[in-house]
Amino acid sequence: MAAKQAFLMAFGCAVAVLALFAVLAIVGSLLVAAILPRGHPLGDQLRTFASQVPSLAVHGAMWVRMLIVVGGIGLLVVSVLLTDPAFHF
Repeated sequence: MAAKQAFLMAFGCAVAVLALFAVLAIVGSLLVAAILPRGHPLGDQLRTFASQVPSLAVHGAMWVRMLIVVGGIGLLVVSVLLTDPAFHF
């Protein structure tokens, strides 16, 4: 039960930080695009980037989840191998 809570806490914190970065990227790029005159190429690129940030954030959250799961399984395997009396280096 503790491992599940640790996973949920780690995943929740990682997703919260990722969501914060996504919101800051969207707001920042749209703010800069609003300052630029209409039809400016950089403003158009920033608006396009702001529209793609939610998709990038979702893909990032899935990568974070995969890394946490693989890391947890790796730690579990290492801890089992180190505590097993039949296993010798």
